[in-house]
Amino acid sequence: MATNNEDLMRALLGKLYQTLTAGDSNTPVNAGDDFFAWCSPGIPWEEEDLEFAYKGVLGGQDINEVLDEAQDFANLVNFIPDVSGIYDGEQQATAFKQDGTLLWDVYDEVLLMSQVASYPLTDSEKRKLENAQKLLTTTERQIVGVDDNFEPIYEEVTVDSPMLEAYMEKMQGYDEAFIGYNNARISALNSDSREDVQSWALNSSVYRRRVSTAYKTWVSRGFKNTIEAAQNHIEQITQRDATFLKDRWQELFRNAKMENPRSGSSFYFTSLIPGDFTQKRWTEFSFAENNVSSYGKSKVNGWSGGASVSFGLFGAGASTSGQTKETKHQIDVSNFKMKCELIEVPISRPWLSPSFLKSKGWRFRNNDFLSDGKRPPSKDSKLPAYTTSVIFVRNLEVDFDELHQAGSTYTKTIKAGGGVRFGPFRLGGSYTRRVGERKFESKPTVEELRVSGMQIIGFRCALLPKAPNPDPSIPDWT
Repeated sequence: MATNNEDLMRALLGKLYQTLTAGDSNTPVNAGDDFFAWCSPGIPWEEEDLEFAYKGVLGGQDINEVLDEAQDFANLVNFIPDVSGIYDGEQQATAFKQDGTLLWDVYDEVLLMSQVASYPLTDSEKRKLENAQKLLTTTERQIVGVDDNFEPIYEEVTVDSPMLEAYMEKMQGYDEAFIGYNNARISALNSDSREDVQSWALNSSVYRRRVSTAYKTWVSRGFKNTIEAAQNHIEQITQRDATFLKDRWQELFRNAKMENPRSGSSFYFTSLIPGDFTQKRWTEFSFAENNVSSYGKSKVNGWSGGASVSFGLFGAGASTSGQTKETKHQIDVSNFKMKCELIEVPISRPWLSPSFLKSKGWRFRNNDFLSDGKRPPSKDSKLPAYTTSVIFVRNLEVDFDELHQAGSTYTKTIKAGGGVRFGPFRLGGSYTRRVGERKFESKPTVEELRVSGMQIIGFRCALLPKAPNPDPSIPDWT
């Protein structure tokens, strides 16, 4: 009996989730209070679209083009995650057009409309607090746009400090080692294939050593303990007096704003660390139909349930811009197998202070709320979560029986260059962004379907606790 499409996708996402989060005695659980928002469909994003991340805004050949790339990326990753755990085509299109509410809109409202604890700090405490903040952010002169003559406009812009950049880069290195270790361990534990079991038996010590070395590097060269101590100190002081820091956060937020003359709109610079992640080690991820029983009951995003039934169906359409309706059907996925390269990359937002949002030292004047703190959060939550990292895949290879059926609608659509997707994976077609269309090519062969290029399949998201959640013992607010 052929496997149901939804069961197959749920198991595939279950293995992905375990690979990204599950721990053992050698590696801690890498989930915390997180969940995953899976793209539907995947979003093509090539290395050339990330020039701003690894060269900076001034590093590209065309300043306007780099600003377009930076704005598209910032709009995309600063969406407000839906509690369903799905980031669908309509939401993606809305983000690119800036028609909806983005993270910086909510954060701006918090900075403008909040009251904060007011308990005067000593001069010594202020200096220590300011020094802690300087460990996390700094300002530098950058281009923020061009004038009518297309001359660059420079301003002081908020950026991550060199120490925080090192922290995030080494954290990504640890995550990469963790994912590689976990992928090999879980595949062997569930006997996904004979080769997986044999590889783990021979190489498990190598995977463990990579994790251990990456962690030590994160501590020694990524300033892990120093950065986290600074973050904790800021959060503790915010419970007593946030007036001093709120002024600083408002300044950082203002300094991060950039103008794009071609779009006529503004955005808050958001990037990835490391910017050259495409050159780093990626984990080879694989899944096959015979793995369904091993992962079929796994979580897929952070709590039971998760993706809707239609998410696991194959979708096909002439356009996949988020505006053209696609048809969704069960197809023959007998003998399904896939493999791809996988990497998780942290998002950099120098203008955002998560410690402020999570602290008990602020409240809204009108008793409004960002999140009720439930798991999953209420749909009425204004900011149930925010994205913290991006999940990329590349060199995707897929095979299943219907691919070899000449009369199949999906086979014909793929050969015609139409849009086809399965869960968070885009198998072909074009993708429309604010600055134009991106082609995504797939090549059917006798053995399989090969999808070239890189795509975003999901986001790790940090769930907010109840926010605001003011400490009732605070006597004075301002």
